[in-house]
This record gives sequence, C-alpha cells and structure tokens, in this order.
Amino acid sequence: MKILSKGQIFAIIGAVALFCLTLALPKTVPFQAKAVENLFPEGEQDVEMQIKNGILSVLNDETPMQGIMAIRGVLEKDTENLKARLALGVFSAISGQSDNALKHFQLAGKSKSDVDAAAKFLAEIYAKDGKSSMIAGQLSQYITKGDDPKVIDIVEKIINKLKTFKNKL
Repeated sequence: MKILSKGQIFAIIGAVALFCLTLALPKTVPFQAKAVENLFPEGEQDVEMQIKNGILSVLNDETPMQGIMAIRGVLEKDTENLKARLALGVFSAISGQSDNALKHFQLAGKSKSDVDAAAKFLAEIYAKDGKSSMIAGQLSQYITKGDDPKVIDIVEKIINKLKTFKNKL
C-alpha cells in the first residue's frame, strides 16, 4: 500500500470540500429587483401581456417570484386591475395562503370591472398551459373553507371558466 504525500491529501480534501460545497449551495438564482425590470420592462404598454407573462412564469416554475412581483407591479400602478387581483388570489389559494386569497377575492368583489371577463382571461392562460384541472381542484378545496358568498361566487366563476376552456382544448 502506497502512502499519500501531504500535497495529495490536501488535493483530495479540497476536491471533497468543493464537491460538498456545490451540493450545499442553493439551486436557484437569488432574487434581484433589476431582473424583474428586465423581464417586464417598466414602459410596457400591454398590461395584459405583463400579467400573462407573470402567470406563465409562476406556472412553469421558471421564475415564480419574479412572476408574482410582475403581477404585483401591475397592481401598484392600477389597484383596480381585476385580472391581476384575481391572478394573485388564485396563486394565494393554490399555495395555501387563505388569508391573502380572501383579501384579493374580496377586493375583486368590490371592483366595478367585469369578473366574467377577467375569469375568462385567466382560464384561457391556465388551459393553454395545461394547468386548468389542477387549479380548478385547488380552488374547489378553497371554496369549502370559505364563508363569504361574494368570494365564493367569484371563485366559482373562475372554476366554471376553467372547465369551459378545458373542454374546448
């Protein structure tokens, strides 16, 4: 049996330490506010496209936090944007954040905008991405926990639109 030199021992220890370090580091890119600006430019005129890109970013696990931040950015500019409000409500319900979901759905219920049109917009995106069944199931579970009739009505409209678009595809 051959004895290793000090240099060889240090090289082996260094290689093992480097390997362990690469396994321990996070696998995601750290969130940076500038990345959201690059993904969804400030001057972008098409708000619906910004909401759609944010939703798809979350659904496809590409950059979920950036997608959420983009949708929130729409709400910061226009607190009455029903599509963005419902999108955040749906994501909150799916992720088990019932309090946040309730807040978003209640604010949507106070909106003067057309809930059916906003629900249709979301359903189209979810259906085209193949997520409508999963989202409808999660929202159905959310309804069982709810007690606000206006919120339940809004969530049921979204579920119905999801089922309609799922059947069309």
